[in-house]
Amino acid sequence: MAYSFIANTTKEVDWSNLHSEVFIPDSAIEMFPIASDKSDNYYLGISIPFGKLDKYPNTWDDLVNTIHKLKRNYGFEIFDLYHGFFVNDNNINQVKESLLSK
Repeated sequence: MAYSFIANTTKEVDWSNLHSEVFIPDSAIEMFPIASDKSDNYYLGISIPFGKLDKYPNTWDDLVNTIHKLKRNYGFEIFDLYHGFFVNDNNINQVKESLLSK
């Protein structure tokens, strides 16, 4: 099982640039681009396998930094598939509680 998000933006994404700027190689966070649809939306899947949480104690900090970079630098909105809401400053602690309780 994994904690999963889907991010979307209407800005065209340079995936190579995003990968070099946002991806953290030594982290529990997995990211994968999803083909854009006909409405010119671009999607990014984000997954954190529960089995990796113990191995990577900085997962929460890595996730917060990743979310902020995706929002600020690429215009992504991050949708929490567990709770069914877009992640923002008002509900990010709910994400933290759910993720770290696994």
